[in-house]
Amino acid sequence: MMRMRCRPIIISLAAALAISAAPTAAQQVGPSNEQRCAGQAKTDPQAQVSACTALIDGRRLSRRSLAVAHANRGRAYLAMRDVERAIGDFNQAIRLEPRSASHLMNRAIASDAKDDIPRAIADYDAAIRLDPNLAAAYYNRGLDHRRLGDLNQAIADFDQAIRINPKDPAAYNNRGIAYADRGERENAIADYDQAIKLDPKFALAYLNRGLVWQARKDYPRALTDLDTAIKLAPDNAAAYNARGVTLDATGDFDRALRDFDKAIALAPGNASFYDNRGNVWRNKGRLTRAVEDYDKALELVPDFALAFYNRAQAYYLAGRFREALADADRVAALTANSASALSLRGLIQEKLGAREAAITDLRRAAALDPNLRQPLEALQRLGVQP
Repeated sequence: MMRMRCRPIIISLAAALAISAAPTAAQQVGPSNEQRCAGQAKTDPQAQVSACTALIDGRRLSRRSLAVAHANRGRAYLAMRDVERAIGDFNQAIRLEPRSASHLMNRAIASDAKDDIPRAIADYDAAIRLDPNLAAAYYNRGLDHRRLGDLNQAIADFDQAIRINPKDPAAYNNRGIAYADRGERENAIADYDQAIKLDPKFALAYLNRGLVWQARKDYPRALTDLDTAIKLAPDNAAAYNARGVTLDATGDFDRALRDFDKAIALAPGNASFYDNRGNVWRNKGRLTRAVEDYDKALELVPDFALAFYNRAQAYYLAGRFREALADADRVAALTANSASALSLRGLIQEKLGAREAAITDLRRAAALDPNLRQPLEALQRLGVQP
């Protein structure tokens, strides 16, 4: 059965820089603009922007302090999700201090926020050229290479981040994710183990290690890790979802439903959670409830191939073969050469009496995945060779 899982990504921001300016003659009461611009004294982002703007417009700052004021205002804009203004300030900081790796890091992080990954990587490259021991640049660049699917380069970057800072649990956790993506489960587990050793309260590492145990069908160890992840981070919807998937696999449907209910309450816009809960209702034989959840998943993500596939299964089990065929057609259109999708459509065609169409789909499914039993059994039932 096809599953989806969550793999969390952590991006760390560069530390704020202090700002210096010529002192004023008058005695100040409360935090100064310099302190507010630096984000001190519990300054909110809007107040930080105002303070930095006053300093920048005052034209009394040194070149160095002016660059820092732009950088601090850019970080405040970024906290306010005003990415374009943030990038404008980081551009100005870089013009003032072109050899500052910190300013390049800030702009890279802003580019990440607007999903301009190539530009972000270019800035991380430049930051690393200026400071080859900047662990955060390797770490963030590794995250971006993983987002682009370049797992080898992602792992190489995490290797460098760990070489520079071997006590960073987040670097081990994210390298573990890249190893898991590459199918190297033992390496992934070793990295999650190290992340947990460095930080025994690192909930994401327990969650990710639990996902590897789940993929290996080692459900007792998966549940142990996922229980710990939830205990450490009780508001993590992904952890409840992962434990729900594991409980569904063990046949503990009622507990699985409670976990999916909790995941959906925490993240009601996540289509995968409804799809996974629909699978439990289907496995309990509650096909109408299953279809309702698949409907919700497809309302949230109209091209969600997995939800179409699962809803087609539910319709098939309910004997609603025409509706099942419509969903199976959508899966076939959305997923090229999926053996499971073609097998399911072939089975539906068989029920509808469309013998030749069924044989065509079943033969294609068998050719794509010779280990898939359903199309072989159906072809044998139809009295034809694969």
